[in-house]
Amino acid sequence: LFATFGQPVKVLGAAGAINALILPLSMVLMLIAASNKKLIAQYQPNKWLTMAAWLVTILVAYMCYRVLSDFFVG
Repeated sequence: LFATFGQPVKVLGAAGAINALILPLSMVLMLIAASNKKLIAQYQPNKWLTMAAWLVTILVAYMCYRVLSDFFVG
């Protein structure tokens, strides 16, 4: 792969940018699924745990936005 593109740093940066797109989306989907009582009837997380998880998800989405803006803009 590196021989094809010739610039390994850019290839690794692109892989990081793709991961920055996938991570917040997968976290949101997992939190939605975890809060669905039809999917997970045996265990329902308490409100503090759910709020902390959403806070972490928002923080990760912000950090991923910063990574993507630095990668594509600057």
